[in-house]
Amino acid sequence: MKKLLSTLLLLVVVLQLHAQGTADFTVNTAEGVAIPYKILTGTEKRLDASVNEVGVLGQINSPTTDVIIPSTVTYGGVTYTVSRLINIKDSQLKSLTFPPTIHSLESSSFYDVILTELHIPATITVLEYSALYHANIKNVWLPTTGLKRIEHGYTI
Repeated sequence: MKKLLSTLLLLVVVLQLHAQGTADFTVNTAEGVAIPYKILTGTEKRLDASVNEVGVLGQINSPTTDVIIPSTVTYGGVTYTVSRLINIKDSQLKSLTFPPTIHSLESSSFYDVILTELHIPATITVLEYSALYHANIKNVWLPTTGLKRIEHGYTI
């Protein structure tokens, strides 16, 4: 029974990763790190419907540089608010800093990520089920305030 549940969980994770799609564009940070973004529409959005939003979706490789995800990015003359960390599967990072515009770590968002340090800021209020599933993270710091919910059955 346990093996069946593990297999079903893996299947759900794979299907979620497949359904997330691909990035629409990539913008380099000031440090030269390429961050891929997906333009969000309809129910994918987290903020006001009138706000142009993007989510981080795709591999980020910067094993020696601290990666800072900005609050906003401009692409094609349009400024977007970064409201989601959808998935950074297979990324290799030294550390990752979130903007205050991201409020949850989504299911499977760190699948197969290699990360030296992850500081979860107080602006992250929800750790969704399996957000850090199958991640190789050396050090994780949780906030002393702000975090309101770690979803049931959470796996690190």
